Amino acid sequence: MTYSGPLRMPRMNIQALCPLQLEIQCANCLMFLKKRLRCSQCKQTHYCSAHCQESHWPVHSRECTKYTSPVDIIKFRTGSKFNENKLICFVQLFNGILQPIPFSSFDPQKHFGRFLVQVEDEFEFGDEFQSFVSTENNQIFYSQLQFRNYKPKGNYEQMCVVCASCKGPSLGTCKKCGQIQDVSENENKTLTELLELKNYAEYHLLFSNNEIKCDLEKKMKTKININMELEEYIPKLTRLLKTNTAHHLSFPLYNCILLAFKLLANAPKTNYFKFVNNLLGEVDIYSLAFCLTKLSIHHFSRFSAVTFYNLQQICQVLNVYCLNELESKSLPPLMQEQNDQVEVSLEERARMKAVSIDLLQGHRNCLNFCQQLKEIAEETKDEYLMNETDRLVAQVDCRVENLESWAEEEYDQFSDELAIKGEQYTGEVGKERIDVMK
Repeated sequence: MTYSGPLRMPRMNIQALCPLQLEIQCANCLMFLKKRLRCSQCKQTHYCSAHCQESHWPVHSRECTKYTSPVDIIKFRTGSKFNENKLICFVQLFNGILQPIPFSSFDPQKHFGRFLVQVEDEFEFGDEFQSFVSTENNQIFYSQLQFRNYKPKGNYEQMCVVCASCKGPSLGTCKKCGQIQDVSENENKTLTELLELKNYAEYHLLFSNNEIKCDLEKKMKTKININMELEEYIPKLTRLLKTNTAHHLSFPLYNCILLAFKLLANAPKTNYFKFVNNLLGEVDIYSLAFCLTKLSIHHFSRFSAVTFYNLQQICQVLNVYCLNELESKSLPPLMQEQNDQVEVSLEERARMKAVSIDLLQGHRNCLNFCQQLKEIAEETKDEYLMNETDRLVAQVDCRVENLESWAEEEYDQFSDELAIKGEQYTGEVGKERIDVMK
């Protein structure tokens, strides 16, 4: 039997589906745990020591009572809405038997056991492998095609954001990439800031879920400022993205970046480019998109529903951003052969050329990254995501061609007014068709 892409499962008891928790971290210091201690009340939050549990209690006390079932926990941690009628289950390659956190409904005390999930067999095809996985109760049996050693191509190869072998910053050196981590006072301060951002991001995602009960919402609103000013949040994210500490704290960083993209996706479409610049500051939007892609694939696999949603959101944000970036510079569209001529003075031509040269490298980076997204989409075999990435690549490629046409040197030979073929660009041409975020 041949499988192509993720299998869509029919309706079944939700507790039979087992999302995997690959490695458990201390909720306070984020060290990966070999010996685990957990909160006796919710039985969901783990610590490396009693000291960490005591230190984390002021934060955990605000969320401990919300752990009503493992289903709610997964929803809370991923910010995803699970549909019982159609669920997709994914695994990564492991040696031996796994112990995932189970889905459960209504009675967490009764069902909070450990379902055993085992890789029955696998076949290798170069860098690809096919895994056949089953649970001990034989209620699930499915196949998953995956790829080893995902490595981005192009301008972002040097970025090292996620490292599966890292054991936390206190050990000094990353065992996988060899980077030295100095546990200095400044780094400890950065760690504290990142934990604050992680908590804020999770609370923000929690309140965006309409399924949260009103009484819980009212209770938590008294504990935290939901409308935290973006001017305070984004500069911290900017600084943390540039530190070595973030290299070891991938999942908290994922929550922060995901929140930033949620804010970008819901930003006002008027003056969108200006809004993004004010929001992100020095953070490059393409680097941010790359980080979210890599983190999603690392934590949820490239075939998961979470990764699919994030890739879709990245396509939407980049598409609108590139369009509005060109609009903000008042550049005419790409030259067309059969349209009326638009006269452009030498001064205006010089301005357009300078602007185009300034924008061209960023758009080439975007095109490079979008082509990587297209490759990932083709591997998922998901028709909708493939169409979305194809559309994004086509739009960005057209904009790169537009900028290249204005940046060419050959137009300098004209000593009089330059005649450019094409319609006058008003900023509204084709906007309804291109704006995929409506």
